[in-house]
Amino acid sequence: MFWLFALPLLASGVQVGGVPAGLKAQVNPKALEYGKQFGLRMVNSMLKKDAIPDIHGSQDVPLLGDVQYSVTGIQIHQLQLDDSAISFSKGLGVNLTIQNGQVSLSGNWKLRTVFGPDGGTVDITVQPLSLSTLLVVGKEGRGRPLVRVSRCRANVEDLVVKFHGGNR
Repeated sequence: MFWLFALPLLASGVQVGGVPAGLKAQVNPKALEYGKQFGLRMVNSMLKKDAIPDIHGSQDVPLLGDVQYSVTGIQIHQLQLDDSAISFSKGLGVNLTIQNGQVSLSGNWKLRTVFGPDGGTVDITVQPLSLSTLLVVGKEGRGRPLVRVSRCRANVEDLVVKFHGGNR
C-alpha cells in the first residue's frame, strides 16, 4: 500500500534537501521486449477505436470542372504489426523496426461534379508496410525525461483501393 503513495511522489520531480527526487530504473533487453509487446497491443487497440479524421477537398479536373470530394467514417479493421523488433542504440536510445505490416481500412466516399453527386464505400489495404524509427531518450532542460523521434522511415509496397457503389 505504501507504494501507491510513494511512486507518485518519487516521479513528481520534487526536490528534497536540494537533491532532485525521482525514480531511477535500468531497462534490460527482456524488459524492452515486454514493453514492445505491450506498446504494440496498446497502439493496435487505440487505432481501432479512435476516430480517423475525415478527408475533404476539391480539385479542378479537365472536362469535369471543380470536383468536391470527401472520405468519411474511416475505420481500421485490421492492423498487423507482428514482425517487429526493438533494440538499444548505444548512446542514443531505442530502435524500433516493423516489417511486413498490414493495415485494412474502410470508409464512405462522396463526389460532387457538374453531373451531380455520387458516393459509396471504399476499402483500402496497405501491405507490406515497413517502418524504422529511432527513439532518442534523454532529459529536457529541467531534468525531466524526454523521448523524441530522431529518425523515421516508412515504406509501402502495395496500396489497394476499391470503390463500391457510385452512379446513383
